Amino acid sequence: SSSDSSYGGTVGAQLQTVSAQLQQDKNQMISEINKFVDEWQYVLDRKKESVIYARKISNCGPMIIESNIQAAQAEVIRLQSEIADLESRISKANVLIDDIKKADFNDVNQRSLAQSSFLDFSNKYNTQQYLLPIVSGSGKQNSDTELKNKQKDWADLEQGPGGVIDCNLPSINI
Repeated sequence: SSSDSSYGGTVGAQLQTVSAQLQQDKNQMISEINKFVDEWQYVLDRKKESVIYARKISNCGPMIIESNIQAAQAEVIRLQSEIADLESRISKANVLIDDIKKADFNDVNQRSLAQSSFLDFSNKYNTQQYLLPIVSGSGKQNSDTELKNKQKDWADLEQGPGGVIDCNLPSINI
């Protein structure tokens, strides 16, 4: 009988260790995904601000020549496309995080599904294309620079000869 209780105690301790390791695995997956989400959210926020200035500039027809208006409109389209892509990536990553959080890692099927989904995410995003901007800081730096340039372009327009004549600024919806 005393051997039964010590055996049960050992098994219980082993199960606790396994459970703790599974929780650590789950937390590691979530942390890896959040590394991308944090970067993408930062860049997204800057691009949303940048597109506001790009729209203002593209709507200031009387003050700028046609080719500049077309360039500004193309810039709005480019930024909107990048914003949509970032929003999609962030949304998918957040769904994956929720799925991993909800998964019971003691259940081999739920754990396997979560690990498989995480592996798919990792295979897609743990590449130089997506990691380099995070590791080097260039993603955040580039989005900061882009926003500053848009703000400066707008300020230059506003302070041009006679100021802005008529920008007919529409309400800005992102």
